Amino acid sequence: MWRRLTLRWRRRRVRGQVDGVYDGKLQGWAVDPRAPDEPLTLLIEAGGESLRIRADGYRADVHQSGICDGDCGFAVPVSRLPKGVPCRIIVEKLGVEIEGSPVDPHAPPPPAVAYADSDYAFRLDDGAPTHGLTGYAVDSLAPDSRRRLALRRGEFVFVETRAGLQRDEAEAFAPDGLHGFVFPPIGAAAPLDLVDVESGRVLARLQQDGGRARWSPRRPGR
Repeated sequence: MWRRLTLRWRRRRVRGQVDGVYDGKLQGWAVDPRAPDEPLTLLIEAGGESLRIRADGYRADVHQSGICDGDCGFAVPVSRLPKGVPCRIIVEKLGVEIEGSPVDPHAPPPPAVAYADSDYAFRLDDGAPTHGLTGYAVDSLAPDSRRRLALRRGEFVFVETRAGLQRDEAEAFAPDGLHGFVFPPIGAAAPLDLVDVESGRVLARLQQDGGRARWSPRRPGR
């Protein structure tokens, strides 16, 4: 019982998560809120092997959340990690895993997120996290409008963009194809919403799923 209580106490000392794989790297963040200025050393254990890294890369989203100064991120090339086995990401000084661990860094990327109904057509080209998002958004009831979109957590907006780029696929839902969008990489961790600002619709949501962060559709009006 005391061992379980000790592990529970240690887990409460750690904030962080595995975001997933993008740009060929396993990425995430970890920080001890009681010592936020001291970067944590992490162990990545897989297949009997162990790799030691420091979580000291800058993360703007963590900084903006007020948890620490943001120097708590990590990014490990997938090529350095063994295939066919899950990776456990452990805080060395506490012996506990961070949220989203274990994870298979070599798992295939998730499919695109897309839907079309009577009043809206939406596509997110890659269901993986925020390594630069592209797609299209069409309000079928106002097909000439260029939708203003945002990446948001709660009421905090990370970035906005306008869906006004040429996308040939969007011509199936509007007279022209000028409904494409691009979001720059922001390094934000789940949970995260992609929102149509004018209507308030949540179009897609980034959540942890089986140790990886994935986008899932949120149909308008649901």
